[in-house]
Amino acid sequence: MRSEVGPIARGLGLEPCHIDGCAAAYQGYAGSIHVVAVVTTMGTKAAQRATEALFATMPIDHVMVAGVAGGVDPTLAIGQLVVPEVVIDSASGRELHPVTLPGHRASGVIATSDALHYGDEELNALLQAGITAVDMETASIGAVCEQHGCPWSAFRAISDRVQEAGHNYEAFSLANPDGTPDMSAVAWFVLRRPWRVPHLVRLGRGAHRAITQAAEATIVACVRFEVS
Repeated sequence: MRSEVGPIARGLGLEPCHIDGCAAAYQGYAGSIHVVAVVTTMGTKAAQRATEALFATMPIDHVMVAGVAGGVDPTLAIGQLVVPEVVIDSASGRELHPVTLPGHRASGVIATSDALHYGDEELNALLQAGITAVDMETASIGAVCEQHGCPWSAFRAISDRVQEAGHNYEAFSLANPDGTPDMSAVAWFVLRRPWRVPHLVRLGRGAHRAITQAAEATIVACVRFEVS
């Protein structure tokens, strides 16, 4: 989402550019390393299309997936960084294997799907399968990278808990595909359900904390690429 890419672009001093097939893109340098950051928008298909567009545009040495995730493991704190050992495409069951970058220890499993809501049965199935967190893009991006033989890594931070997905689904429906707020939908929601505003504020704070953690890890990784 734009809110996830923005802190990375600002932290590395990247400038807006255009890449066909991507909702937004930025480029610049971390030392001598050419860095390109793109917005995929939400969902598995959008992530696949944007990643394919990126590979069609330029040669790529390494891809880093950065952003938020929903926590399944109840021990994970809001804002906690997840560097997965394995990422699973929930639709096919395919396992993908990100590269763990220096300074990090891989732990846990992320499951990727287009689901925004998880009922009790789905949550229990995730827990029994050892899933740590869920998101909507990482497996799709990783699959394109592995198809091209390109190493990739993932930095996801916990913005909310799957156990609260029934409440959070309302909030997600207030956003455009690129993550920017749909202001007319927000206004209508507040008028109809003003008692839900504190939850939206809490969810927004959690998302901000998670975005900050994922962005910081990505920026540091780019700098370390230059050093190495």
